[in-house]
Amino acid sequence: VDYDNLGTGTFFDEIASDIDVVKLCLLLTGAMHGCRTSVEQYLTAFTEFDFLYLQDLQQAYEEFMAKKPNLDMFETELQKYMSIEKHIGKIAPVHNIGALSLETQ
Repeated sequence: VDYDNLGTGTFFDEIASDIDVVKLCLLLTGAMHGCRTSVEQYLTAFTEFDFLYLQDLQQAYEEFMAKKPNLDMFETELQKYMSIEKHIGKIAPVHNIGALSLETQ
């Protein structure tokens, strides 16, 4: 540490001048960019469920009820959502990609 020039630069200047820190930052940045494609692919798997949070629940209910559904139609709709629930329940709660840990809960 150069005590004669202490306080003349910023913290960023001190960090940026340390070649080891710069190397580690570059390695970390490269690792994160390398994981990006894998993370995007993993997240794409969840688009099949996007209607659950993108669709207006009240509107979907009103559209369903406008069809004057009979008991079989109710049963079919119920089975559809039970199947989706079962499928979501099988998704692992944690998925690791490189140094990242993605939680699905």
